[in-house]
Amino acid sequence: MHLRFPFIPLLSALLFFTACKTTEIPRWESDYNYEGMAELEIVAHIAAEKYLAGHYTGEIEPAMTPLTRISSVVTDSEANEIRIHFNNRFAEYPIRPALVAAADSVIRSHLPDVLQSFTLMLFSMDEPLYELIPNYYREEPAHYDPTRLPVTGATRQEPLIRQTDRPNLIPNGLDHRHIAVWHSHGWYYNQQLGRWKWQRPRLFRTVEDLLPMAFVLPYLAPMLESAGATVWMPRERDTQHHEVVVDNGSPSSASTYRETRSRPDVTWQTGSEPGFAPPAAPLRGNENPFRMGIYRESLTDTAETASVEWIPAIPETGEYAVYISYASSDTNTTAARYTVYHAGGETRFDINQQIGGGTWIYLGHFRFREGQSDQWGRVKLSNRGDVAGRRITADAVRFGGGMGIVERAGRTSGRARFLEGSRYYLQYAGMPDSLTWSLNENTSDYSDDFQSRGEWVNYLRGAPYGPNLDRNAGLGIPVELSLAFHTDAGVTRNDTVVGTLSIYSRIDSEDKVLFPDSTSRMGNRDLSDIMQTQIVDDLRARYDTTWSRRALRNSRYSESMRPNVPAVLLELLSHQNFRDMQFALDPRYRFDVARAIYKSMLRFVATQHAYEYVVQPLPVTHMRAEFVDAGASGDAGASGDVGDSGDVGDSGDSLRISWRPQPDPLELSADPNAYILYTRIEDGGFDNGRLVTDTTVVIGGLEQGVIYSFKVRAANRGGTGFPSEVLAVSRPPVEQANRPPVLIINGFTRISGPAVVSQPEFKGFADFLDAGVPDRQDILFTGEQFNFNAWEPWIENDQPGHGSSHGDLETRIIPGNTFDFALVHGRAIREAGYGFVSVSEAAIEAGLVDAGRYPIVNLMLGMQRQVRHQTSYADSLRGLPFGIYGPGMRAFLSNVAGSGGGIFVSGAHVGTDLILRPQPDSMAVAFAAEILGYAPTTNHASRTGEVFAETSIVIAGQQTRQWGSNRPARTADRSGSSNISVGENRSPNPPQSTAPLLYIDAFRFNTAWHPEIYRVDAPDAIKPTGNRSATLLRYQENEFSAAVGYRGRHRAVVFGFPFETIHNEQDRARVMKTVLEFLEPD
Repeated sequence: MHLRFPFIPLLSALLFFTACKTTEIPRWESDYNYEGMAELEIVAHIAAEKYLAGHYTGEIEPAMTPLTRISSVVTDSEANEIRIHFNNRFAEYPIRPALVAAADSVIRSHLPDVLQSFTLMLFSMDEPLYELIPNYYREEPAHYDPTRLPVTGATRQEPLIRQTDRPNLIPNGLDHRHIAVWHSHGWYYNQQLGRWKWQRPRLFRTVEDLLPMAFVLPYLAPMLESAGATVWMPRERDTQHHEVVVDNGSPSSASTYRETRSRPDVTWQTGSEPGFAPPAAPLRGNENPFRMGIYRESLTDTAETASVEWIPAIPETGEYAVYISYASSDTNTTAARYTVYHAGGETRFDINQQIGGGTWIYLGHFRFREGQSDQWGRVKLSNRGDVAGRRITADAVRFGGGMGIVERAGRTSGRARFLEGSRYYLQYAGMPDSLTWSLNENTSDYSDDFQSRGEWVNYLRGAPYGPNLDRNAGLGIPVELSLAFHTDAGVTRNDTVVGTLSIYSRIDSEDKVLFPDSTSRMGNRDLSDIMQTQIVDDLRARYDTTWSRRALRNSRYSESMRPNVPAVLLELLSHQNFRDMQFALDPRYRFDVARAIYKSMLRFVATQHAYEYVVQPLPVTHMRAEFVDAGASGDAGASGDVGDSGDVGDSGDSLRISWRPQPDPLELSADPNAYILYTRIEDGGFDNGRLVTDTTVVIGGLEQGVIYSFKVRAANRGGTGFPSEVLAVSRPPVEQANRPPVLIINGFTRISGPAVVSQPEFKGFADFLDAGVPDRQDILFTGEQFNFNAWEPWIENDQPGHGSSHGDLETRIIPGNTFDFALVHGRAIREAGYGFVSVSEAAIEAGLVDAGRYPIVNLMLGMQRQVRHQTSYADSLRGLPFGIYGPGMRAFLSNVAGSGGGIFVSGAHVGTDLILRPQPDSMAVAFAAEILGYAPTTNHASRTGEVFAETSIVIAGQQTRQWGSNRPARTADRSGSSNISVGENRSPNPPQSTAPLLYIDAFRFNTAWHPEIYRVDAPDAIKPTGNRSATLLRYQENEFSAAVGYRGRHRAVVFGFPFETIHNEQDRARVMKTVLEFLEPD
């Protein structure tokens, strides 16, 4: 075999010709120097080179670069061994049993007969190759390396937190496992520059200090918690900028701290150690608020004889994280009973107070109403327990994330606490300064920040895994693993991604290869490999078959080296590279990455503890909530047919809620075996849910005129999936009991990144074309990109070159698609005197809803428009999503029209998506013109959002009910095409009107940042088609047509902006009432 490699210098292999030669050295061109090597070693070396050549060319997987080399070859004739050491680069690739077997087979195939009997031993990083295989990927547990498995019982004890009213059990997930996660850096004080700043530059609409947060807070942490894990973070997790602290020692004047007892001999006493006190001024120097106050203590009893209540004065209705605190000791109860009373009801927890004292313990996010209330706004601790006489303690309770209060050089950050780096949160959370967050004598907050995170993990864990300066200190939390989630720098010029780098530390700062409990730090490599593999495999399957897997790197970074538990530092992608950021700004990608990370942690932990894992399900789809007659049961649409024609659609006595599970093609274990149905009444919070086993639930007892909302989560033995969209219903008021309900269709399913412009000299994210749609909310946005010059280099963080972006919105949360707009529309419908039900777009497209039951339909399109994925591969795999008026929708609405019904459509891209979608659909264009009576005019039609009613309207047949009423019912096939045209049976002399058809004052919808509703950045102007259509509304600034009404055999109203973005509830009610009056038959 004779190979040449143009990418490396070539030297001729040495050929030895001696009289006593016993082995012929093959001819081989190489850049290795064989001087001083024995003949058999040269032969073995060449065999190893030929093996590596297969990796260089990609004939052997994985493909490797020529930087992967042979370090040494030793042939030992006495031991009959060949020992081949590859350099450390070899170990940066994933090592699997198949690779080890292939290496042995290929190398041996190139060895002469004289060496065939030798044992071939292969090494990298001075480890046998087989030892570089994670336990998870080994053939069977008998082959596991026991030294990297945890000490028996080391991470399993009485759970810290148990939600006692959780409706499902999670035996095959992460139940009561503790996982430490942090997302990059944060806003910090730079001593050298004398100012607060981000640790990384603002690039492509975000900054690394925020970007990983947009993976962790909305996706990864909830996934882990839904699998049963307790997730710890060294940065504030609550984006709520309000904070209310109710403390035993110094309650605020507005909030209430209350102790009760039912017997004279039961007392609450002040504890002997310090506790928390709200700082009277910003925290300075090394001050610790958990050393400034007191805590209270009592004893448990088998019946409640004492309690404590914390009743906050909530400044604004919304979601608030709830944190508790207490003092720990070995004599404390392991089941302190806390109850959170919130707008959705009550949620109960048992807390193991023997661990975790002296810091904030996160219980969850809950909705609270503004003001103070014993009923829906308090936390209660009861002394009732299974065992009497155990110590129980009570310290402060915190509601909301709040603003940063750590002072540096005379001023605080001025930002919400969740934006700050870990160094400041850990100070507020009571961590000891000299062991965790102040390791540089207050000379470098930058260094303290990244060094604090690993030492915080150790302090959570405690002896013998405690901080490296005191291994005996800590809280006793049995942390399983830690993840430092980052993105990297670097650019490519060939429209490819930089890709995913995974970093672990084989040795610690003292050059030790074992953790403090003598388990192997090779567990770090296992975790890093499993995580990188899962991410890359999933991304190649769903997005990009060439997603780059970078090195599995052994390096002594602080965040991978300091933790005394298995740890990984993940560099997911390059925040500096335009191509990488096209993926990162897409919420769907962030969900998929987070799911991959969660699955990798699940696989690692299950392997460590030898149990079978199950992956939590994906969200359910095809949601429907429809009224049924009393006694109805079963899922009429489960087999794909139209809903039960006998009992669906009228304002019956009961409600039927149906859905379908979503299969996960990447994970067979993720099928659900149960579901949790959550209920909300009016604008309260959701309850704790109830477990059901079917995909249909029938509910009775709904009061007339009350709005009920529902969401569903699929469940299995591994946890619960993400929640579905929210459906809302309301039975009509008593005086309108026989009026059929309005059907709300949630056609606004889009979440996506901003528009992309990619030209040789101009590359970036074009918010001015389409700013994208956040998933619920966006916490990564700093401001729009302003530098599109692809060749402008990075100079410094304040001058970062290509991708440079504004920072004017980085302190604001950007609202997006809440998947909860049926409530907004429903309120307005109820105010008009109607009942309503709601269904998903998927249910309509699948033909699960009977159009004949709904005389009036309200289709919400929001910011819906068709978009491409980042790659043509993903487009071909999953199709182009989010287009309006699919075949099933066209057929459904055509049938509504054919029955003489009324249709109300609103959306920002009702015109744009007809003509500018990536995949044109002429049938959608025809449908809009023929059935809905409009055609597109332009996008970006208004910047102010001011709208007024047209007064000069000419519309055929407006004032006569008889005109056109004899026209036969319109029917539609599944493509949505109609078999009769608009204008049929038209009167030769139709009456005309110049009166306004929508009697309503001018109003405004949202076109700028707003804390509660998304921005409509590009509303459409649309125009009427034919003389049965007319402009109903116009944009104030240019008098473009903003809405079109159609009156014929059926009626239709189409808005070029989303109804839900109208600024206030009163205007929405007036607009909806007028629209419904227009849609009613004369």
